[in-house]
Amino acid sequence: MNNLLQQNNQLIVASQLTSFIGREGDIGKVKEMLAEPSCRLVSLVGSGGIGKTRLGMQIAMQAKDDFTDFVYFVPLQGLTSIRQITTTIAKSIGYELHGKKDALTQLKHYLHDKQMLILLDNFEHLLDAVNIVVDLLDAAPELKIIVTSREVLNLRAEWVWSVAGMQYPDRLDVGISAADSAVHLFNTYAQRLSPDFSLDEEKTNVIRICQLVGGVPLAIELAASWLKSCTCEVIAEEIQRNLDFLDTNMRDMPERHRSMRAVIDQSWKLLSDQEKNVFRQLAIFRGGFTNEAGYEIVGASRIVLSSLVSKSLLSYNSGRYHLHELLRQYAQQELDTEGDVLEQLLDAHANYYFQFLADRLSIIRSDDTALNDILQEMDNIYLAWDSVAAIKQFEQLPSAIYCFGSVVNYSVGRHEGIRIFAPVIDTLREQANFPEMLPSYVALLTTQSVYHSSLMQLNEAIVLLEECQALLEAYDFRPQAVVGSDPLVLLGKAHLFQGNFDDALDYGYKAVAQGERYDDVANCMMANQLLGMTYLALGKLDEAMQYGHLALSQSKQSGNAVIAASCADHLGDTAILAGDFAMGEYYYQEGYRYRQEINELTNLPLSLSLIGKAKLAQGQYQDAAEWLGKSLTLFANYDDTANIIVPKAQLATCYVYMNEPERARELFLEAINAAELTRVVPLWLMLMSQIGEFLILLGNKEKGVELLTTIVNHPMFNRGRDMIVDVEKQLADIKQTMPDDEFAAAQQRGIQADFDTVVLMLEHWVRSVVVKTSPDQSVEQDAAALYAQGLEPLSERELEVLGLIADGLTNQEIGDKLIVTVGTVKSHTHSIYTKFGVKNRTQAVNLARQNNLF
Repeated sequence: MNNLLQQNNQLIVASQLTSFIGREGDIGKVKEMLAEPSCRLVSLVGSGGIGKTRLGMQIAMQAKDDFTDFVYFVPLQGLTSIRQITTTIAKSIGYELHGKKDALTQLKHYLHDKQMLILLDNFEHLLDAVNIVVDLLDAAPELKIIVTSREVLNLRAEWVWSVAGMQYPDRLDVGISAADSAVHLFNTYAQRLSPDFSLDEEKTNVIRICQLVGGVPLAIELAASWLKSCTCEVIAEEIQRNLDFLDTNMRDMPERHRSMRAVIDQSWKLLSDQEKNVFRQLAIFRGGFTNEAGYEIVGASRIVLSSLVSKSLLSYNSGRYHLHELLRQYAQQELDTEGDVLEQLLDAHANYYFQFLADRLSIIRSDDTALNDILQEMDNIYLAWDSVAAIKQFEQLPSAIYCFGSVVNYSVGRHEGIRIFAPVIDTLREQANFPEMLPSYVALLTTQSVYHSSLMQLNEAIVLLEECQALLEAYDFRPQAVVGSDPLVLLGKAHLFQGNFDDALDYGYKAVAQGERYDDVANCMMANQLLGMTYLALGKLDEAMQYGHLALSQSKQSGNAVIAASCADHLGDTAILAGDFAMGEYYYQEGYRYRQEINELTNLPLSLSLIGKAKLAQGQYQDAAEWLGKSLTLFANYDDTANIIVPKAQLATCYVYMNEPERARELFLEAINAAELTRVVPLWLMLMSQIGEFLILLGNKEKGVELLTTIVNHPMFNRGRDMIVDVEKQLADIKQTMPDDEFAAAQQRGIQADFDTVVLMLEHWVRSVVVKTSPDQSVEQDAAALYAQGLEPLSERELEVLGLIADGLTNQEIGDKLIVTVGTVKSHTHSIYTKFGVKNRTQAVNLARQNNLF
């Protein structure tokens, strides 16, 4: 009995040489399995270095009190023959075999009445001996066995628990939680090697390392071992560049664990020739792949893929296979030795994913599933995209470009689209031979122009579109009939936004005629929409409604929800300017519904802002502020500086009418700063109209009239673009409330004003307008008390900020609540400190409480 206790203690001592971190979920689930009477055999299956042995030992230690005859650890790594298994088990559990009687028979007899747990470690190279496990379980009803293996045993009695990498954050810019065990494991190793190591300072690099190694404990330990001579940043760079970097010269590390290559080599040797061939070729994939893609590109059958999953070289989840990045690097190095095969695979990979995109072009704007399928394959699509830069032609490439461009535009972001497309366009412009690459090049130009137009970079868009139209005319080529493929329509929209209304109408009518001639329904409806928008800008509301309804009808018939949403927006704008604000909101809500149906993320904030605009027009200021606030939050996520100007200005107007002029002033100033970055005249005109209304409502009617007059006399004045009311009608209404000579003088100044000078003066006018308030008696008394102490009273907004500080909110949280930037919050906070003569939040809050300011 003493020998048994001693042997059992060896398991406990061995497991305590280094601390065990994390895996609480794994331990709990496996212990639940072992508690089931029907569960006799649990296999902990995972790739090399994933931590199966340590996990198994930890589970065994925690379960030792449940087994009257103890738990035992049986290492099988060094065995070279299945005949050694029985004797190794007997020796490990302290049973001495005797005589010439069959060893397995003796062991079965010994275990027959034992209530025992045995941990068989590293079984993968002994799978031909699984019958021994079955025989022992049959002979000993109270025996339970845990097996660690890189491959499942494929026994009916087997309960399988897949051991994955330890947990780590998905993003670099988030905090580290207690559950992020991979990060904490790295920190533990780092502290041993460098007591001064600071996880707070190295957080980003440590998370990156854990991401690169997929939370594999051995890889984390090997990476940390380099801290003696490398920074965390260098370690991350080297791991990404070279699998062989993950090795160590630690003397007490087993030879098989001294490098990740040595670990993976063991799994590689267990593969058949067919499995090796498939495994090395799977390195071509990025971010996972489907069974269909594996078969079409690599020729991998479901049987072979399943075998690689069972051997822990692939994982399978939600219909997709995934190759761990370290395993992919290993496979890639094997594949790199076969240059011709690699080149063929790259072409097959690109061809497959371009066809994949082309097949979804017609439904991408209306089918959520199609969009989600594409988003899952973005890593593979980015790899295929390299073939375009290499000027390789594929049959389905133009359709793929239109589809890919649409996905990037509406789900990834326009800035990202420009970054992706620009270098490819430059390469093809310099090296491509037309007309072979002309269809693809035209698709690239028009798609890139859409990104620029959406960001109000109109000159850049026009240059691309004019180049495109010139090529079409030179080669007498008609582009593919898909939405956004006709440069005439896109040129018309760009000129519309620049205020060139005659040019916009000319391009629109040409595009309609061309669309009808070639039966191009997609671009025909976009051309009709362009005509409707242009007539709206000109104030011709009947024509605007006519073409708007025609475009909406065509988009509905074609099932194009994206264009239908845009047409609904245009009809909403028309209804708003016609004074039917409720109908305007109806159309905006319809556009919002279309975008929700297809999950058109990029334009969802646009719908929110338009609904807020309609609420504002109807005098529903609180509701309007909520919709506009939501819009600004989403626009911020897309780093969309141009499109935040409109909702900021409209939200400011809400606050004017809600009797919060200081809050309105701040938002107008922020909108002015954003407009200075974009330099887009139509946006300036919209912003000026809102500021003009702000000045009028605060009593400075002359300056307001001057500003509104400057707007309506500008050649790019667009009645449709983001205007809440007809500015000309607004001027007529104001005229009734002013002396004729004052109104006429203000109009004359507005007509003579230089637009650029007005733009430069906007900030000054907003800052200097006097806000007339009627503070109640208690506030006046508080102000008097502060003056008596030699302190300056706080403004209404500063008092609001201080109240939120007292509630414990951070600057970011205060900004979110007040819908202002963190910089604005900091500016208010600094002003509070200056007025109160304090240095920190605590002192400011205490002083405010002493003077009953809350």
